[in-house]
Amino acid sequence: MIGQLLTPVLVLTLMQWTVLGLVQGIVGRVAPLLLVFAAFTLPFNFLLFGLENLMFLLFPMRLMAAAPGDFQAMGRNVLFLLGKAFSLTLVAGAAALAGGLVYLLVGLAARPLPGTGETLQWACALAVAWMAVDVCAAALVPLVAKAFVAFDVARDTPP
Repeated sequence: MIGQLLTPVLVLTLMQWTVLGLVQGIVGRVAPLLLVFAAFTLPFNFLLFGLENLMFLLFPMRLMAAAPGDFQAMGRNVLFLLGKAFSLTLVAGAAALAGGLVYLLVGLAARPLPGTGETLQWACALAVAWMAVDVCAAALVPLVAKAFVAFDVARDTPP
């Protein structure tokens, strides 16, 4: 199961890293924000593909509309989009909350130390936010595996 998620995630991540590397080359210097984007691509892509697979395995349906403007097909697609957007918003909120708390706590703890600036705060906050996205993405793997085992091609897809 993990191989079905890992292959497209790695291909997409390598393409994104290539583009980010080209942008870094065009900029001519190391842009910290692009490095942060590069660090978050792998767990974010894993989360996206995990959500997509989970949604399909739980609610399988062919994507062909019976007629142009088919309200059932459009409604299903809109509900899927809203479900994925809601899930991504929850994960982003949890990661931002965890990172924000660490940013504040490190800022309070590091004030008495001379030479500690915002760099330490940002590094710790981004590391915790990255781990939060990782945990959420990893939590999808057992859910996708369970949905895959329960998936019956003969029963779940209409002719």
